[in-house]
Amino acid sequence: MNREPSAESLIKNLAAQGWDFFKEQPAAPGHDELRQKRERLIGVMRVLGQHAEFNELMEHLLDVTLRRVTFIGQLGMPREQAIDYSLMREGQNSIVAMLLTMLAEARKEKSPAPRDI
Repeated sequence: MNREPSAESLIKNLAAQGWDFFKEQPAAPGHDELRQKRERLIGVMRVLGQHAEFNELMEHLLDVTLRRVTFIGQLGMPREQAIDYSLMREGQNSIVAMLLTMLAEARKEKSPAPRDI
């Protein structure tokens, strides 16, 4: 017997809650500390972004991650190895994308959309 709620029951429960479902929920414990830490790190990025060496580092990180095109199928790897490689590359890309987003926020620029990175 399936113990998971059906899609119909989930929709019915959400509909019964009305617009209350979309009201802002109280912040999770530790949320304020995380927000303050992020704001402090944005300030650090603002200072770092003024240095040519940091910008050179960011350009290098972009070149070896987000701007680097890799065709996994042409590497001749077994499927499991290709999956592992893809996951590794995605992790590298996401860290650089996060740094780029924080740098844009520090410079009061529009953060790049994922498809623009």
